[in-house]
Amino acid sequence: MKKTVPNRYTLKDNPGPMVAYCFMSGHVMFAPELPHDGGALPISWCKKGATIPQIQEWKKTIESLCRLSRTDGVTRFVPGIPECWDGDECDEDKALEALNTFAKWVAGVLTKRKLPHSTLYA
Repeated sequence: MKKTVPNRYTLKDNPGPMVAYCFMSGHVMFAPELPHDGGALPISWCKKGATIPQIQEWKKTIESLCRLSRTDGVTRFVPGIPECWDGDECDEDKALEALNTFAKWVAGVLTKRKLPHSTLYA
């Protein structure tokens, strides 16, 4: 019998808050909290107290603004960050500028759609 491991990040089990974040690769991920192992860069938080439909719409909105991977067409990236890499070297200034631009864009769209969120970027 196949044993399945429950996904601890389901909206049913974790109705909020949620955070959208990326690593220096630009790979966008979602979780109930920012990983503590270092390297995770926050993009946006869905504020505590948001309803499950609001969290779903918040996540869907951010996903729709991401750039899809050129290799698998599924993995989502912060636009501009993958282009900052040249082999094993990354232009960190350009990558952080791309993240800041993306986070501002996300915040503007979420505000326009009246979805509960917060961000670190001005």
